[in-house]
Amino acid sequence: MPVLEAFVKRKGLFVTEEELLVVWKAFYGRGSNWRDLTSSREALLKMKEKDHLVRVKKNPLKFLEASSDGSFMRSEGGFSIEGLSPEETGNPAFWEQFEDIVRYRIQDYYQSRYRKEKREDHGR
Repeated sequence: MPVLEAFVKRKGLFVTEEELLVVWKAFYGRGSNWRDLTSSREALLKMKEKDHLVRVKKNPLKFLEASSDGSFMRSEGGFSIEGLSPEETGNPAFWEQFEDIVRYRIQDYYQSRYRKEKREDHGR
């Protein structure tokens, strides 16, 4: 989700590594999201920028690239979405819809985590 959030924030088809890191760190710094990345909030806060960047490239970027047929690409110093025309991305409605999709996926992420925790609580 943080990678897609970075595109929404930029409202563009290219985001720099620095932009990705800002959104990535904000996402995992929210609530208890750190649990999906580290063993504790303190461990998250102690992570160096290069360690965050390694994780960004190793997990979401790698899988976005693999799951798309060339739509998500690593570029020099960042990451891009390919195959969309300027007419599409120049329309504010495109970014509104894209943001809605990303927000839905984030809500789905939290709901899935909540359901999993409920199942684990009932299983104890």
